[in-house]
Amino acid sequence: MFTMLKRVSETEEIPELPEGYNLVQWSSRHNAAFAAVLRVAYIKSPELLYYPVLKTSSGCRHFVEELTGMHGFVPENTWLVEYNNEPCAVIITNRGPGNVFGEIQVVAVVPRHRRMGLGKFLVSRAVKVFKNIGIPHAILNLNRSNRGSIRFFRRNGFQVSSSGVYAA
Repeated sequence: MFTMLKRVSETEEIPELPEGYNLVQWSSRHNAAFAAVLRVAYIKSPELLYYPVLKTSSGCRHFVEELTGMHGFVPENTWLVEYNNEPCAVIITNRGPGNVFGEIQVVAVVPRHRRMGLGKFLVSRAVKVFKNIGIPHAILNLNRSNRGSIRFFRRNGFQVSSSGVYAA
């Protein structure tokens, strides 16, 4: 497991959401849409080895409900992206102990909407919201086998924590 960290003072401009895409802030009535994105996004992911719950629609729904029910969940920083009312990308965040870390719990983009800038948009927006609510660091955990995600987050200013645990 890698822990990746970014100081939110290093934030850059939030890119534009591509034309035709719509941003929807989380509410519990969107849990099914969040789960649908996870199901499609993770269907061939190495993450399934660590999170087998993502193999089924009901497991994805349970996973979303668990994350959004956690102490520290940040609903104002949890988003769904739709294209023509089709759910296609999500980010779910959490506030870590002591308000030192804003945790990115999940970022997922369905395959046919990848390489459109949706992941970068969601992560940039989340980091900016963390900064605006006074959280100095964005943090996330990734499995070592998920090389694509590691490269994505490195390109977006995150660094692997030297200790592999929360460290400022």
